[in-house]
Amino acid sequence: MSQLSKIQMVKLLPFLILKEVKRNSIICRQGDPATLVFIVNSGEFTITKRQELHKKEERDSGSEQKKNILKSFLSSDITVDASAVKTRRFKLTNDGKLQVNCDLNLSLLGPGRIFGDDNVLADEPYMATMRCHSSHGSVFSLESEVFLRLIKKQNAY
Repeated sequence: MSQLSKIQMVKLLPFLILKEVKRNSIICRQGDPATLVFIVNSGEFTITKRQELHKKEERDSGSEQKKNILKSFLSSDITVDASAVKTRRFKLTNDGKLQVNCDLNLSLLGPGRIFGDDNVLADEPYMATMRCHSSHGSVFSLESEVFLRLIKKQNAY
């Protein structure tokens, strides 16, 4: 995720499509093909990664133990502020492991910030979900083919 200068934005304007959105509107989803690069025009957008965590479960599966297991995930397996984690679901799998689905808030993007450029350059799906955090916002989108062509042209100089 990076940020563009005003000069770079002016050069991109002929290729950009503006989309107005409301709170909680999803711009792109984790795992979808990265076909667009997004540039925040107004508002704030959260970047959230869905994470599945697994841990061997002792037999007592009360809600307090589930909370303790989640705490152990947060302290040992991933380094993230606990306030950035929203637990979605606990599930005990057939092999005795506790599966925890969490959404990790990775970043909050404001005007001028870019999302999806790394995924387009690597030809990989989006690594996270982009959602409008403000009451309303707008993003510019740029087709991946145009983005790649502009990058090649810029590197040629």
